Amino acid sequence: MALMATKITIADLFPDDQGMILVAKDAVDGLPRHISEVANGKPCGCICFGCERPMVARNGGAVRAHHFAHRPEDMVYDCTTAGETALHERAKEIIAKHRRVTLPATSVPGLDGKPVEVTPERSIDLTDVRLEVGAGEVVPDVTATMPDGRRIFIEIANTHPCPREKIAKLVAMGVEVLEITVRVYRETPLAELDDIILDLAPREFLYSSERAAKADEIAEERRRMEEKEFQEAERLVGIYREPPTASHGRAAELVEEMSLWDLEGFMDANDTLPSAFIVPRRQWQAAVFYRLMSTQYPETVSPIDMVNRFKEREWTKRDLVYITNEQSRKIAADHDANFRSANEEILAYMRRLEKGDIVYQRPGKTFYVTVDFKKRLKAILEALNEADASREAVEEAYKAIDALVKPGGGRMPDFDEWLQQHADRLGVGVREFLADDDLVYQTEESLNEIGQVIEKRVGGEWEELPEDLMGLPMVGLVNRLMQAWDDVHASDGYDWRALIK
Repeated sequence: MALMATKITIADLFPDDQGMILVAKDAVDGLPRHISEVANGKPCGCICFGCERPMVARNGGAVRAHHFAHRPEDMVYDCTTAGETALHERAKEIIAKHRRVTLPATSVPGLDGKPVEVTPERSIDLTDVRLEVGAGEVVPDVTATMPDGRRIFIEIANTHPCPREKIAKLVAMGVEVLEITVRVYRETPLAELDDIILDLAPREFLYSSERAAKADEIAEERRRMEEKEFQEAERLVGIYREPPTASHGRAAELVEEMSLWDLEGFMDANDTLPSAFIVPRRQWQAAVFYRLMSTQYPETVSPIDMVNRFKEREWTKRDLVYITNEQSRKIAADHDANFRSANEEILAYMRRLEKGDIVYQRPGKTFYVTVDFKKRLKAILEALNEADASREAVEEAYKAIDALVKPGGGRMPDFDEWLQQHADRLGVGVREFLADDDLVYQTEESLNEIGQVIEKRVGGEWEELPEDLMGLPMVGLVNRLMQAWDDVHASDGYDWRALIK
């Protein structure tokens, strides 16, 4: 006598945790039968879903769990395909009965990465529905024909999705491949499975020719865009590498001032380095430095502030004005590692000043000059003022000599050239010379002494020249003065000045 019947679920089609088979196929009508609804022993009238051999129902005792078993003489100990076969057959029965299936919406990533819909969700009618029919090297769970004549393979996934190897072979055939996942419906009675298989269960296209065609279309469009971007990037790199085409007078003066302030190390010595600006690097760097120096805390300066100022002055190369940092980084990565946007160049320079303890960076990439550097610069400027005063004193004595020798045909060197030569003779630089009060005083005194001797000789008085003529070309001139002095005494009062004019 059969036990009490129960509703068969998807889970029942598969062996339980102990490997017990709870559902077999009725040998007459092919319907699934639960162990609880068949007669005990061989009279159960059921066969295995997997191998289709006769089954024995072991549901007559109270010791062991009730289950189906293969006959001992068949020597079948493990028939693991029974559940999958039963599920696929049930799916076939449902699809074949209704001859339709709902296809999911399909999409592909667009150029911006956002999904682009290819086909909407829709229900289609099917013809020529078959189960487990071989196709090449694979055996799809269900095969059918779509309304437009395309073949479609349908895979039913319960415990595991379709294997990658099988997917690759299916895709290679160029046939639509749909996978329907039913694992979340394991406790659903088979009698209620129709809507789940046809419409409700999660499903996705493992391969869709429409989706593939759209993906190819977008890929081709992306290729064209990337080619266009590549050519544009190469053009921009060429512009970036162009040497400076303009100079700015005030900026050039600022460069000289920074050199006087002993800040050459904070400007690029090579003005021909590639840049986003049409003025030499040293000039726009000096302009950034000056802007920082003229800003009083708590005001700060940001790179974008300077970018906007340089745009107004038209210092930025025209085609590079609106290059973003993101574009710049991409060009640097793909074309020229040195490429920088105007903003990046200025930010890098400000951070260079930061490393030199000249400026401090606040959150948000804004900068201001440190108190310590302002003190340092004040001391530099005071020293420069003293050097200017020393230079003026030496130059005044030098020009006094020049004024004396010119009427006599003398030619004095350019003062700056002489000053450099004099510093070289002393073994120091011009700046060090002007900063040394003793050397300046001695030089000024020596020049004054030379001037006094020449002035006396111009007046007809004899005076010995100092041993050190300070590197001035005085010997020839002095010899002419001496000859004129001799001549005036021998010529009965002629004006000797007339002889040397």
